Amino acid sequence: MLAEYEIREYQPGDESPILALIQQGLGDGPSGTRDERFWRWKHLDNPFGSSIAFVATNGVGQIIGLRAFMRWRLKAGNTIIRAVRPVDTVTHPEYRRYGVFSALTRKAVNRSKDSGVDLIFNTPNNAVLPGYLKLGWNYVSMVRPLVKVLNHPRFVAGIIRSRNKRPSSEQLSPEQFFQHELSSIAELLTPPETFEQLLHLHSQTKGGHLSTDRSLDYLRWRYCEYPYVNYVALCQERNGMLSGCIILRPNMRFGLKEIILDEMFLSENDEGLAFSLLDELKRCLKADYIIAYFPRRSFQREVLCRHGFHQVPRGGQNFIVKPLASYLPCDPATLTSWDLSLGDLEIF
Repeated sequence: MLAEYEIREYQPGDESPILALIQQGLGDGPSGTRDERFWRWKHLDNPFGSSIAFVATNGVGQIIGLRAFMRWRLKAGNTIIRAVRPVDTVTHPEYRRYGVFSALTRKAVNRSKDSGVDLIFNTPNNAVLPGYLKLGWNYVSMVRPLVKVLNHPRFVAGIIRSRNKRPSSEQLSPEQFFQHELSSIAELLTPPETFEQLLHLHSQTKGGHLSTDRSLDYLRWRYCEYPYVNYVALCQERNGMLSGCIILRPNMRFGLKEIILDEMFLSENDEGLAFSLLDELKRCLKADYIIAYFPRRSFQREVLCRHGFHQVPRGGQNFIVKPLASYLPCDPATLTSWDLSLGDLEIF
C-alpha cells in the first residue's frame, strides 16, 4: 500500500466520516456518545471560538486522519492569553507510522500561530506523549487528583475490579447520588446578576496564575449545554447573598458511585464558608468517593486536604505545553504557574 495522503482544513460536511473514524480509533468518549451534537458543542459552539481542525485524506478523498485544536482563553491577572488545546487525534489504522500525526500537528500549530494563539496546552496519554515531545512540547508535570473515600469496602472492591481494565464511566441521573435534589446549573445562573457577583468576588481571590477566563457564557456552555452529562450545584448563602457554590458531576466508574467536584467558587477565602459547603455535600451524598483537583498552594486545595481529601498515590494526567508567544506573564512550563480545576481537565 502506498501511504499517500493530503492535508486540508476541516470543512462543514466532514462530521460523519470524522465521527466514524473517531469511533473506530478511539471508541466512546469520557461521557459516552461521540456524535454530531457532541462535535458541534465541542468544536463549533465553544464561546472561545471554533476549533482549528485539519484532516488527512487518501487518494480517493477518504478521511484517514484528524487533528483538532479546541480554542481556550486564559487569564493571568488582567492579561488575556489566547490558547488552544489539542483534543481529538486519530489516524486510520492502515495509515499509522506514515507521519500523519506529525503532518497534521504541524499544520494545526502553524495555523494557531497565524491566528494569534499564544499558548498550546493539553493532557495526552502515555501512548502519544512521546510524539508531542518530539514535536517540541514541554513536559510540565503529572497532574494527580485528590480523592476522599466515603465507603471504604466498596472503594477497595472497585479498585481491585479496575486493575488491567480500561477506564470506563456511565452517566446516571443525579437523584441516584444525592439525598435530595440539588440545583441545576441553569438554575444556578438564574438570575445572572446573582452569580456574576459571586464570580467577580471569586476572581478577586486569585493571583497572577494561568486560569480559565470564566464568564457566564463559558459556564453556561461548559456545564449547561454539554450533551449527555448532568451537572448540579450545591450553594451557600450569607446575609441573603450567594456566597459560595460547588459544581458537581455524578458518575459511575468500575461500579462505584463517583462524585466529580469540578469547581468551587467562594466569595472570599474563608475556611468556615468552604467547610460549610463541604459538610453539606457529605451529608447529602449517596456515593462511594469524591474526586477533585486544585493546584498546590491554592486555598481550595488546602481546605480539601483539611477536610479529608488525599492526593492519589499514582496515576493522573500528563500535562504539557507549547508556548507560541515570545512573551507570557508567567512560565507555563512550571505547574505552579497554573490555577486549574478538575472542570478544566476532566472531560475534554
